Amino acid sequence: MTIRAPWRPDLWGPVAAAMPRMLAELHRNRATAARGEAEDLGFLGADTLIGAKGPWVVQYWRSTEHLYAYARMSSAEHLPAWKAFNKAARTHPGAVGIWHETYAVPADGIETFYGNGARVGLAKAVGSAPLASRGRTAAQRLGALPGTAPRALRSRHRPRRGAGSRKSMGRPSPQRRSVGPPSRGAAAGHRPEGDPCESSSTTSP
Repeated sequence: MTIRAPWRPDLWGPVAAAMPRMLAELHRNRATAARGEAEDLGFLGADTLIGAKGPWVVQYWRSTEHLYAYARMSSAEHLPAWKAFNKAARTHPGAVGIWHETYAVPADGIETFYGNGARVGLAKAVGSAPLASRGRTAAQRLGALPGTAPRALRSRHRPRRGAGSRKSMGRPSPQRRSVGPPSRGAAAGHRPEGDPCESSSTTSP
């Protein structure tokens, strides 16, 4: 969210207050769903970051289907807040800005590094594993599902298909990496095997 008319708290105030209510609702659902007392909405966790252009909220969801279902729930906090924002934006354009991006990331398309006990992002949302359990290098960890050998290591032990033949393993993939300072107890982001993670980032234009 970016406040473009600071002298109009009546316009940006409701927008600023909406996200904390949504996050509180989602965290409550996650806790009650874990106890078997409510349907799981698919929310895994969130981090709030503060920058020069305003606050940024990065959310993690089990799937895009869960995310979109929550966004359309008339009984939840998001839909009324979204309608209120659009009404205010049409009446007073330029007072407050928002930016929403969604990324669908397969489980073997994630390589995240945490150093010195930092617990943010995926580590806070779904837990972590010892760094070496998914490979000795970032290239090996990217593409290695939890509980399996890294892709580069698996390829060494595949039976040969004939004299002089080789099979290329994997495919090029865009890399996005979060790196902390050197540490004694580094950990890598951990996801259940085959379970994708959706990252939804809400911030300002």
